Amino acid sequence: MSDLLSIGASGVRAYQTALNTVSENIANTGTAGYTRWTTNLGQVTSIGSGINASVATGSNGVTVTGISRSADTFRSLAVRNAGSDLARTETAAAWLGRIETSLTDNKLGDRLTSFFSAAQTLSADPTSVPARSVMLESATSAAAAFTATGKALDTAAADLDTATRQATQTLNSFGTALAKVNDGIARSQKGSTNAAQLGDQRDQLLEQMSTITDISTEFDDLGRATVRLGGASGPVFVAGPDAGNVSYLKNDEGAVGFVVQRTGTTSAVTPSGGALAGYAEGAQKIVAARDTLNGIATDFTTQVNAIQAQGRDLDGNPGVPLFKTGDTPTSIAVALTDPP
Repeated sequence: MSDLLSIGASGVRAYQTALNTVSENIANTGTAGYTRWTTNLGQVTSIGSGINASVATGSNGVTVTGISRSADTFRSLAVRNAGSDLARTETAAAWLGRIETSLTDNKLGDRLTSFFSAAQTLSADPTSVPARSVMLESATSAAAAFTATGKALDTAAADLDTATRQATQTLNSFGTALAKVNDGIARSQKGSTNAAQLGDQRDQLLEQMSTITDISTEFDDLGRATVRLGGASGPVFVAGPDAGNVSYLKNDEGAVGFVVQRTGTTSAVTPSGGALAGYAEGAQKIVAARDTLNGIATDFTTQVNAIQAQGRDLDGNPGVPLFKTGDTPTSIAVALTDPP
């Protein structure tokens, strides 16, 4: 009778744990990063004595052997890859939009059209003071539009730098958190609820990392994650309880790059996915737009001043430059204050 009661009690305890697991699953249905748990049950056997010392001779009920996570490794990988691609596309598109706004908001094209129209009108009657005044006003507007457009691109570049540095700081915080989770997994009993919770935290951190840059992951027998940045051939960022530090670099020409420092070694990172790849693409586009704008501004001031030098003012004196430039080709101002 005592054996029957013991077996029954073991069943009650085991299924109470199973019911608690079901309750946990229901309560966390909408919890981000939560993976459904399963209670694993096993038979309790008695061991014989004497010559049967190593032989199971009967059943003594049921016991909980552990809590397992119903995680799909391949699906998690697909989610991370999709999130990484989406983050790159959205980030790059956002900065392309910012560049377009910088180039169009100050109506540079309209101001240049007005300037050339005024110049054409003046060429038909070079001695007309009103026509000269209109051209001078249109020249001032064109110069201001060049300056404002150049400043808008400079502001966009500065804002991109800020956003990129913030992204690397967030990535570093995720790396530090994952290293702590790895350490916790190593200290937890395999199959425990604590190990399952840490597994959820690990996978959520990996998913968050993948939105910042593409990552490659490996898991050891304990479930600890090793993370490489920029794909399987990239440098190690997190391994066991150790995490590296990612930095954002930019040279004088505007080219950007990333490095990770870990265990005294500095390695270059080349993101092909995630927000960092989008930021890098945006930085390249800003540099290209700035170079194009500088070229247009230089050609404009050089050619207009050359034409101006070929003419004469109302007093018959040789023409002087209409425009002057500052520290950058787009820092343009009108050099004349009176109708030329």
